[in-house]
Amino acid sequence: PEIYKQCECRGAHYVIKLKNNVRLIHHAQHLVQYTNGTDYTKTEHQYFKMAYQADSWDRSRTVAIKATRKAETLLFSEFQFVVTDFAHLSPQTIFQLYQKRGNMENFIKEMKTGFFADKTDSSSFLANKVRLALSFIAYNIIHLMKQLTFPQEKKTTVI
Repeated sequence: PEIYKQCECRGAHYVIKLKNNVRLIHHAQHLVQYTNGTDYTKTEHQYFKMAYQADSWDRSRTVAIKATRKAETLLFSEFQFVVTDFAHLSPQTIFQLYQKRGNMENFIKEMKTGFFADKTDSSSFLANKVRLALSFIAYNIIHLMKQLTFPQEKKTTVI
C-alpha cells in the first residue's frame, strides 16, 4: 500500500502484480463467462476490471484480472491480478503494459549476462562507469545490427 500511495502522491502511474488470494479469486470466478460457443479445445483468455479494496488499503483501487482457461480444461481458470491507477484503460491494455515491464526485465537480464554489465569489480567508480558504458554501447550495437540485418524470425531471439 505504501508504494501505491507514493506513486499517487508523485503522479507516477503504476501497474503492479498482486498475489492471488481467496477473496480476489472468489470475485474473479464470478466474472468468468462460458457460452455455448466456447471452444474447449483452445486456450482462452478473458479480461476484467473491478474496483477492489484490500483490508490494508485506505481506499479502493482498480484491479485488472486475466483469467486463462487452458485447452482441454473444462471450467478451471488460472488468474492473474494487477493493481493500477489506469482506471480508464481496458484490462487487455493494462496487461499489455504489465507484460512490457516483463520484457524490460528480460532485456536487463540479457544485458547483465551477455554483456558483463554485472561486473563492476574495480575499486574505482570511474573504471566501473566506463566498463558499464562500454557494455551498453556493445549491447545497443548488437541490437541495432539485429534489427537492420537479421531475418524477421531471428529478430526476436535473445542473444
